[in-house]
Amino acid sequence: MFTITINAKTPEEFKEAIKGLYCLFPDEGNAAPIIPLQPGKPAESKPIEPAKPAAVTASADSKAITVEDVRKAVQEKTTGNEANKAAIKEILSSYGAPSVTKLDASHYSEFLTKIKNIA
Repeated sequence: MFTITINAKTPEEFKEAIKGLYCLFPDEGNAAPIIPLQPGKPAESKPIEPAKPAAVTASADSKAITVEDVRKAVQEKTTGNEANKAAIKEILSSYGAPSVTKLDASHYSEFLTKIKNIA
């Protein structure tokens, strides 16, 4: 474990100290190009843009679909109906999933829509 103490009197001094630490490990991760600092000359600073919110794909009042929701829907469609079991197996295989538990969660909504259309 490492401990780093930074003594800075202003936010600019703090930024400079952090930049100096970052320059010590330029090959780690996706490092930005290193611009050498000149003594006595402050580094250029650019305003930081606030992060944009992630795109919303579902309405705020809808809940996330869980594997239990999918299992329940499958059970309702297949209980006592061999033809529906076969149809659901075929839909699952179209997603590369041998069973509901192996179905990727990103496909739950589309999968539920497809099985609702089964007679």
